[in-house]
Amino acid sequence: MKFITEDDLRDLYFKNPFTSYEIKQGTRLTPGARQFLIDFKIDFNINNKIKKAYKKNCEDNIIDEINLAIDIKEFALSIRNIDKNFSDKLCDLSYKIYSNENLNCGIRFREINLKKEFMNINLDLKLAEKIIKSIRFEEYLSSKYEEDNNIKLLKNLIKLWAIRDNEDGDRN
Repeated sequence: MKFITEDDLRDLYFKNPFTSYEIKQGTRLTPGARQFLIDFKIDFNINNKIKKAYKKNCEDNIIDEINLAIDIKEFALSIRNIDKNFSDKLCDLSYKIYSNENLNCGIRFREINLKKEFMNINLDLKLAEKIIKSIRFEEYLSSKYEEDNNIKLLKNLIKLWAIRDNEDGDRN
């Protein structure tokens, strides 16, 4: 069995660009070669089941990102009367997720247990509402989405927002 590498395809492509590539019987693509064909949007004849599964997976990921952006925006609008600044930040975050931008902020968060915080502090009505909304939204995210870096970051930002008044006073 012969393996077609990315270098093989690059050489062929830069000598004479092509829009489709036929994988001959008895040959296979290396992962780099496959990625080259995908990156350059070159059609190639892989098993239709694999191709359909890959396309469906990509479509599902896009739909998940859109749904997550909508969920964040809905949460942001639900807390607008509590904290307009944070609501605006969440709206910006939802747009970044919708635009498929990286949300890595480089901050390490300490673990915050909102339910424990809720039980251990003297709450005014506004703070209680923030923590309850945050707990519900965190549980909703956990039940609906796979735990990736965006979800972890989002949960931590919301937790910090929820207890912020208790630890440092309101900064609105």
